[in-house]
Amino acid sequence: MSFKITPVLLAALLMFVGCSGGSSPVTPISGNGQDSSSSNMPGDIVDVEDHLSSGILGVFTGFIDEKLLTGELTPLRRTETKDVLEVVDITNFLTLAPCFDCAKLHSVEINTDGNIVANIGVRHPFGAADPMKPPSGQNRMDLHVFNIEGVVVISGTLNDSFTGLGKTVASGGLVNASGYTDYLAGELNAIYPNDANVHPYILHYRDYSDGNYNPANANGFADPLDPSGYLVMPMGGDEDIQAYEFNFSNVESSEFILAIGCTYGISAMNKSLRLNPVYDLPQFNKKAASEVFVEITDNSLAPGTPLSSATLTVSVLDMNHGVTVGENLGEMRAASDVSAISIEVFSVTASPVIEASPVPTGGDPRDPLNPLTYEISFTNSASAPQGIYRGLVKITDSYAPGMNESPLLGGSDGIGRVSPILNPLDGMFAMSEFVTYQ
Repeated sequence: MSFKITPVLLAALLMFVGCSGGSSPVTPISGNGQDSSSSNMPGDIVDVEDHLSSGILGVFTGFIDEKLLTGELTPLRRTETKDVLEVVDITNFLTLAPCFDCAKLHSVEINTDGNIVANIGVRHPFGAADPMKPPSGQNRMDLHVFNIEGVVVISGTLNDSFTGLGKTVASGGLVNASGYTDYLAGELNAIYPNDANVHPYILHYRDYSDGNYNPANANGFADPLDPSGYLVMPMGGDEDIQAYEFNFSNVESSEFILAIGCTYGISAMNKSLRLNPVYDLPQFNKKAASEVFVEITDNSLAPGTPLSSATLTVSVLDMNHGVTVGENLGEMRAASDVSAISIEVFSVTASPVIEASPVPTGGDPRDPLNPLTYEISFTNSASAPQGIYRGLVKITDSYAPGMNESPLLGGSDGIGRVSPILNPLDGMFAMSEFVTYQ
């Protein structure tokens, strides 16, 4: 968000990802060359109790021709075994099966604001299972994924540094982001070097309802072949198309990286259960908030006046907020609520303003039409003169990192890119916190 300080004025910031056409992925195999049906594969470990918080389904290079209103998405992958894979997997299972046909650029147009709108569709890289055939590496119902985010990295975009929060935000380029994230920054910056460690994303499959999920069902979903709700991207499901609105006026070029992030949980503990998985939702959903929106509702900031203030309305959508703590389906193993809201406005706030244990003024964390809302104020504590200033809002989740208890996972929360000759679990990493930015 950007704040303009005049004798009485102030204005705001916010942001969230998508793959392209080809053939079906190859049968997933482990890093040691064994078929995923092997008893050594992660999916066969019976004591996995949680999910890996992050994974990348696919990474694509994108290009928009602003004059011709055309563009393309191209899978980014290497052919030499010595190269690092540019696509990871649905955590354990797609390590060597690049998602080269699960994202598509459908059209490019200009909107009334003069911005470029790229309509990008995303779909699951695996087709639907056939329950009449035996379970296999491809015939399965246990790879539905959640919280699909199209993370965008643009070369040469405007970067804003927030030293108090320790973040550099890629705040130019994508202008309609659902939120900003830092959990894939290391992976994406290794592909497309840039100075930012927080990037915008667009949320796909935006269905916060229960759909056909009910904790009373043996599988969670009434029909694991055709799941709905809980931000699920189903295997074999319809493509989800979202508008990515770009403003390339402050960037070096109209080229970008698009990475499709997801969350996933081990729902079938061995090969025989691949057609009879159990989805532990919302435990398998992303722990941090999925969308954050910020509106400046009052701007009484005055130049050089430390006690002058502004008030923000922060709206949050979060599948896990307020969910009962417990071991059953429909519960969370630990509270996963909005635990703090931090605000830093460059040169305006002398230090970040942190609202610990914020109390919402109303709303529902799963209702896009009436999201959970918070009123947060800050002052011109740095006595900033008249000008326009950028700001960052950080939403911290109460769920603690490192809670994947299985010896296989070792407390790690995500999987990064590894050499194709290595086991995918060699790419596991821990997260310091679960957060979403705007």
